[in-house]
Amino acid sequence: MKKTQNVTIKGTKDGLTLHLDDTCSYDELKKELDRKLSNSTRVLEEQQLLSVKVKVGNRYLTKLRRKS
Repeated sequence: MKKTQNVTIKGTKDGLTLHLDDTCSYDELKKELDRKLSNSTRVLEEQQLLSVKVKVGNRYLTKLRRKS
């Protein structure tokens, strides 16, 4: 059974920082990120903007292109 986390979410005074493991597969990372974010969804009385930083390590990322 796996005991390490691929996604670590840390709260700071400036917002959230997501630390993503750069050694696991993209599918594993996405599944864990989806699960953690859906479990932590809360309805707030007031809508507030929150700063989110994503630290991906040495993972190669490409720009998402939206379909028109």
